[in-house]
Amino acid sequence: MERTSHEQDRERESVSTLGATVDVLLAAFGLWLVCWPLAGVANAVAGTPLTESQVSLLVGCVALGGSYPFVAGDWSLGRLGDFVFALAASALALGVLGLFAVLLSGIELSGSDPVPQFVTVACAYVVAAVVVYWRD
Repeated sequence: MERTSHEQDRERESVSTLGATVDVLLAAFGLWLVCWPLAGVANAVAGTPLTESQVSLLVGCVALGGSYPFVAGDWSLGRLGDFVFALAASALALGVLGLFAVLLSGIELSGSDPVPQFVTVACAYVVAAVVVYWRD
């Protein structure tokens, strides 16, 4: 039994809707991964004016709202993925470098001081942006 053109149109629309939904979820998750470290550390540096749940809600809203250009605009999900990977790798590498620098220099840092974490995360964002820009 052959399908009618109306059934084929409905099938194409459902596949298109499913693809767009997956793109929104991937973009929102990628943006959440990008925004969460900076928001958490910035909140700690500012003296924790927001609760953990407020920071999570803020990051979630920014991630979901920011996913629109990746679905309907010219922004690339692949480039976002590259940035997420570069951010994680640079944060890890800078953290290890910072660890060795602190150990070799003999400096004592307080574990409750969020400033070294903020500096590491901020530098990781810069390195990730340079790496992604340089690759293109």
